[in-house]
Amino acid sequence: MMRKTLLMCDLVNGHPRRDCESFKQDQENQGYSKHGPEIIEGRQETKLDAHSDTHSVCDNDTFSESGKNDTTDTLNVLIGASNCTRLGETDENLLNASKSGANFENFTQILDIAVQKTDSFKVDKVAICLGTNDISKHKDDSDQINLLVTKAVAQVKSAYPESHVGLCSIIPRKGNSAQINRLNQSATSVNKFIRKLCAREDNVEYVDLEKLFYKNGTIIRSMFDKADNSGVHISTEGVQSINRKLDDFFHSRNRAYRKYTHQWTQNEREVTEQPHLPPRIE
Repeated sequence: MMRKTLLMCDLVNGHPRRDCESFKQDQENQGYSKHGPEIIEGRQETKLDAHSDTHSVCDNDTFSESGKNDTTDTLNVLIGASNCTRLGETDENLLNASKSGANFENFTQILDIAVQKTDSFKVDKVAICLGTNDISKHKDDSDQINLLVTKAVAQVKSAYPESHVGLCSIIPRKGNSAQINRLNQSATSVNKFIRKLCAREDNVEYVDLEKLFYKNGTIIRSMFDKADNSGVHISTEGVQSINRKLDDFFHSRNRAYRKYTHQWTQNEREVTEQPHLPPRIE
């Protein structure tokens, strides 16, 4: 009975003395002489501080191995020519990388600048609004423009693989001369190709700006700058119309998602609209 009492630290707890924390601390205090309690207390506070620091990091935003914050802002990008420079930046999340005189031939240079400016951002959507200057240069050579458009789309998808692309149709020119009619016919021809390209490519949406400038088959003259004799540049009314159209694209759900939900809704409607027949009795 005496031996069992020596081995047990506490009859109530019933654990061996060698496993008792109080017994261990008493033994350790004796080793540190009179400063034992202070040393042990300081050690415990250090452990608590380390534990607290660990939680303070976990409670903050997530950090990558490089130490940079993984939570990034989202931007949309607009790439166009002089007409798009008139649109401004109506949204704080929009980077207007447009440049006067831009076309599909120098698209690589403009895209590179946009990529540099969005390096630390997640780009959600990219709108390409070019073609007017290409029509002026290539005139009836629609095939060449189509080739350049296809290349530009591929470049954007390569630079922003997770982004949704909006490819805008080419707007017409104001005027009734034979030359302008010829250029507008070329623009319409390229726009037909652009529409087909968008239908064929994943994550590429057709943004129809051309139809904004027509009413009953006639060009709306008030959409163009009265002071511009070339008939190319848009007025304040034209700016507002294009901004509304682009705003719809930038803030709408991606086409692939809309197509999926539309198909699901159609299937659901077909099921719910079937006539309810009474159970058949054999």
